Amino acid sequence: MMKRLKAVVTTPTVCFFAAGFLCFLSTYLSELTLGAVATIPFILFLPGIAYLIYRNHRHIAGLCALSAFIFKFVFSNDLKEIFLFTLFCTLLATVSVFTCKYIYELITKQKNTKTPHFISPVLFVVSLIIYLLIYGTIFGNLSSKTLNEDYLEKTYPEEEFLVGSTYYSVKDGRYVTEFGFTARERYIAVVSAEKDNKAAIDGYRDYSSHEILSVGLEKLRTALSSFKYENKDFAIRYNKVETDDRLTAKNTFSEYADKTSYEIALYYQFESKNEFEKMCRDYMEHIQHYDSIMYDKIIFYGFDSSDSDDFAYRSVCSFGSDKLKTESFNSDDYSRYFSEKDTHKYWDLLG
Repeated sequence: MMKRLKAVVTTPTVCFFAAGFLCFLSTYLSELTLGAVATIPFILFLPGIAYLIYRNHRHIAGLCALSAFIFKFVFSNDLKEIFLFTLFCTLLATVSVFTCKYIYELITKQKNTKTPHFISPVLFVVSLIIYLLIYGTIFGNLSSKTLNEDYLEKTYPEEEFLVGSTYYSVKDGRYVTEFGFTARERYIAVVSAEKDNKAAIDGYRDYSSHEILSVGLEKLRTALSSFKYENKDFAIRYNKVETDDRLTAKNTFSEYADKTSYEIALYYQFESKNEFEKMCRDYMEHIQHYDSIMYDKIIFYGFDSSDSDDFAYRSVCSFGSDKLKTESFNSDDYSRYFSEKDTHKYWDLLG
């Protein structure tokens, strides 16, 4: 029995498991939501060290790919995100291995034409820059974490948040801090604050606005469901709550009904601006029959008679007014109605 055990626990076996541990550790520490620790590019160093322990670059790359897939599968259920993270870690691990191989051969004065000598260090520097652009720096991460936590504490002193990790959001171009809260159900949100105690991103405020606006949106949908204008299609979504007040989950629609705004897209090609305005007025006359509906303004969008996919007209109607403020459509201020407005941009339901 002892002889068999000694035969299994050979030096190559120990080296393989040691290298495997470093590969798994390097990909785990590259998970973005770990916070400041993820800003340290372990994936560009540990696989190279693993190669020095176990001299098989294919096995090292394979172990990094496997571990990246496993860890991302635990952190996310998005297949695209899992695939991209696995590919990202595999590529960086490969760069790490060949860079370390190049340095080792340079020190030991070995000549191996199969090793891309000059390319490896260049790829390492490029990979390091890309890594820092995606993950940010440890100093920026730590300072942003303090700033974001202070904002939550000062802005919502009566609320109980479960503060999580801070990471750099490439999409938003900012460091964001995750935090959880409970409002009937459990939610996760992100915040990114400024030094003047304001926040460019505040998931809790977005959630609170959504709760208020959803009530008004449902009232409008109910009213317009009985309105058929020549069987023409339209779509409706909420816009925002026009207020600088601090919104919380305890605020109700009745408190801010007169500060809410909504958007209605009219999927119809209008021959003129007057024709567009006439249809807008018809919609408004129908809505005004419902006493329960209140708002600050409703924004209409419509096409012209060209074949363009963009809207041509934009008209704003304020509550209690028959006047329309019509202007040319600006695509920079509008996103298409292919789906419901992205209400879960900075918060999501945990369940």
